[in-house]
Amino acid sequence: MAVDPSTLDAMPFLRRLAADARAELAAIATLEEHSAGAVLFREGDAPGAVFLVLEGRVTLTMRVGQREASVLSLGADELVGWSSLLARRRVATALISQRSRLLRIEASPLLELCERDARVGYAVMAQAFEDVSDRLVDTRMQLLDLYGKGASR
Repeated sequence: MAVDPSTLDAMPFLRRLAADARAELAAIATLEEHSAGAVLFREGDAPGAVFLVLEGRVTLTMRVGQREASVLSLGADELVGWSSLLARRRVATALISQRSRLLRIEASPLLELCERDARVGYAVMAQAFEDVSDRLVDTRMQLLDLYGKGASR
């Protein structure tokens, strides 16, 4: 389903972009809806689309030996598939854990737009960096829960 540029107005990190920049981004994006249990991509897959969660939940899992372990749950305004911005293989499996509405943007046209329009490039990379930074903190907290005694946030 095509994206109306006004849809992007509700996204905090895109609101700071000028209307023409949001319109360019909307032109390369699509809206998707997925039921619980759907898989967006699997760990090790080639890079592809980047997703922004509008509604619902997406769980990231990783292979640990012969099983899948949940490592993170993502919700509204969070980025899924950031590794595609670096042309890297998928680092986790993205599983829809609660009916979700997502904004899907293929990485290649997104990166081309980022190079053409520094405003878009800055907004996208700032959001990706913020999300990766938050996930690093979350991972550290999980490690402290597993291995630290009496550690608190």
